Amino acid sequence: MPFLRAGAIAGVFAVLVVLLGVLLFLRISSPIIKTLEKRTFELEKINEELSRLALIVESSDDAIIAKTIDGIIVSWNKGAEKIYGYAETEVRGKSISMLAPPDQSDERLEILKKVKRGEPIDHYETTRQRKDGTIIDVSLTISSIKNKQGEIVGISTIARDITDHKRTERALLKSEQRFRNLVENSLIGICIIKDNQVIYQNPEQERLYGPLPRKPLIADRKNIRPDDVEKLKQFHQAVISGEVLAQDTDFRFYYQDNTQKTRTMKWVQCRAKIIDYQGEEAMLAHMMDVSRS
Repeated sequence: MPFLRAGAIAGVFAVLVVLLGVLLFLRISSPIIKTLEKRTFELEKINEELSRLALIVESSDDAIIAKTIDGIIVSWNKGAEKIYGYAETEVRGKSISMLAPPDQSDERLEILKKVKRGEPIDHYETTRQRKDGTIIDVSLTISSIKNKQGEIVGISTIARDITDHKRTERALLKSEQRFRNLVENSLIGICIIKDNQVIYQNPEQERLYGPLPRKPLIADRKNIRPDDVEKLKQFHQAVISGEVLAQDTDFRFYYQDNTQKTRTMKWVQCRAKIIDYQGEEAMLAHMMDVSRS
């Protein structure tokens, strides 16, 4: 019986030791488990963020390209495939120079030099060549990729196709030049009046009234023939009040030619209206010399 009693006590003691060990383990491991749970949660958030960023890159219409410091392509999104016409498998491991037109090798080297010096390149407009040989206009934003030590290990390029924008811009410039040629060579004098000053006049208007700076005859009536002063005053008031879209009149004035020291009378037909000029109100006036007819 003493042996049975001793065995039972030993068994109870063993159970107590095991329980104490479990409790001690739980107490010691609890912070570790919490730390692991926290790290796991953080990793899940990081993975979610990386997945979100990857989705943004892949769904972007812009070409997003990653390359080594020497210009070797390592990453190529769907936007790049759409803009340049190459699939990722066709360009991975190749030099970015494959996209540059033959006459732009020096430009590419200059860009690489700037990026290696840590200089960012924002909205740099240039041209690139598609797979089919088409030359397109692009806007480039180029920056360096750095590791934890701050060392440049790669280059990131975001390219936007601006071909349509540049085509529209060139067409607009061409249209403006054509319009300017018409105005500059017109036999009708054209001027813009703002804040009671002539701020623009074409060559015919200068022939009629002389060079700038000067005040407009419509407002400064000291050289107007006396018979026409009141008529011109009413004309000017009707234009600036906006009573009519455009107003017509004719008047006579005396032109002083200082070079020949002569004073002659001229008779002009005038049409004027209020326009928006660079976001502000101004008067556009057309004047035709009828004294010669």
